[in-house]
Amino acid sequence: MRLTTSIAAALVGLTLIAQAAQAAELHPTLASRDAAATRFTLSELIGLDSARSENDYGTWKFITSGDNRKVEKPGSVTPGKAQLAAQLGVSPADFTTSELIGLDSARSENDYGTWKFITSGDNRKVEKPGSVTPGKAQLAAQLGVNPADFTTSELIGLDSARSENDYGTWKFIISGDNRKVEKPGSVTPGKVQLAAQLGLDSAFRGVGMQPRNDG
Repeated sequence: MRLTTSIAAALVGLTLIAQAAQAAELHPTLASRDAAATRFTLSELIGLDSARSENDYGTWKFITSGDNRKVEKPGSVTPGKAQLAAQLGVSPADFTTSELIGLDSARSENDYGTWKFITSGDNRKVEKPGSVTPGKAQLAAQLGVNPADFTTSELIGLDSARSENDYGTWKFIISGDNRKVEKPGSVTPGKVQLAAQLGLDSAFRGVGMQPRNDG
């Protein structure tokens, strides 16, 4: 009797495994969406969303390749950095790749505030919590927020989000989620949804920038 029960249980188990495997074959994107959401942080996914909306392949590649996570040695120069710096009219040794991409984006959007923020080196300064400068106060007033609640970098991010009608990034900063330390590999329904919208179902295998279709 026990042997019969064990065999029956084993057959049920094998049936469930077979059904799960069949479901995975029919819906391969479910697993790959989770993989994409695991690979990227929410901040990176928002950055990719912004890059796609602006057809900014440089930033897209910078994030999907993982280069944004690499610690760059001060003063290091690569052929790619040298080329981008030459286009921007700055010295490649004075900026990180991330900063050069930020400058490139600022120039394309005629965003003098962000350009000055990076070229002046203010983006590297550690800002004291709650500090308020005349520049911060002015920008915060334009945005309708309290300057003491945000860093200069966050205010610039809010300004950019507002100009692009990017509610996702606006909410991300306003809510303070941008300051939360995200556990590596964490997956949330929102991350999975955003990864799918970005065409990153197979991001862990490498994928090119997908054209945005909001219409």
